[in-house]
Amino acid sequence: MKKLIFPIFAIIALAFLTSSCDDSKSYAELLADENYVVNDFLVRHHVVNYVPSDSVFISRRDIAEKMYEESGQTAADEAAYEQAIVEIMASLEKDPSKDAPYYRIDDDSNVYMQVISVGTDEKPKKNDRVYFRFTRYNLFYYVVGADNTLIGSGNADSMNSQSTFFLFENISVSESTQYGTGIQRPLYFLGYNSKVNIVIKSQAGPETDMSYVVPYLYTITYYKSMI
Repeated sequence: MKKLIFPIFAIIALAFLTSSCDDSKSYAELLADENYVVNDFLVRHHVVNYVPSDSVFISRRDIAEKMYEESGQTAADEAAYEQAIVEIMASLEKDPSKDAPYYRIDDDSNVYMQVISVGTDEKPKKNDRVYFRFTRYNLFYYVVGADNTLIGSGNADSMNSQSTFFLFENISVSESTQYGTGIQRPLYFLGYNSKVNIVIKSQAGPETDMSYVVPYLYTITYYKSMI
C-alpha cells in the first residue's frame, strides 16, 4: 500500500491527533511514558552509547556489502550488484539483531542515530542551507519489524512535495526551529546524501512535540541542493 504523504503543515496537526498527551497526567508522568516507549524501541536494537572516536559509524549498507561479499555471489553488472545490496538492506531492516546499531549522538540522550548510508565526505558549514526528505513515525504507535506505512508522515516518497530545509547550526531562524534541533545532529558527523534513522525525543523535536511529549522515529536523507 502506498505510503500516506502529508504536506509539511499537516505534520503539526498530526501531532495533535496522535499525541499521548493526557490532561490527567503530570509532565513528569508524560516524560516517563516517553522514556518507556523510547527504551522499548531501543532495547530491540543494538545500541552504542557513544560516538566512535574516529567518527566512523557502522552503516546498514556496510553490513549489506559485507554479507554480499561473504555470500560468494558475483553480480553481472553494477545494476545487479546494487539490486542485491538493496535486497539485503531490506532484510536487515526487518531483523534488528543483524542491523546497524543506534548511536547516542548527544549528551542528553535525546537523539539516537542509525546510519543507513554515510553519503559523501562533504559536510555543511554553519548557515548552509541543507535540504532534506523525511518520513517520521510516532513511537507510541510504531511496531518494530511490522509494516508501519500507515503511520508515517513526510515528503520522502513524493517528488511532487517540496523539499524542506534548515540552516545548519542556526537555530535562531524559523526555517530551523520549526523542525527542532535533533534532525541536525547527524550532520555533525556525516556528509550530504547521507541517509539515517533517528530517534528524537520531544526535547530535541519541534515545539509541538515538546508540548505533547511525543518522541518520533525519523528516516531522513540530506541533500546539498533541492531534490
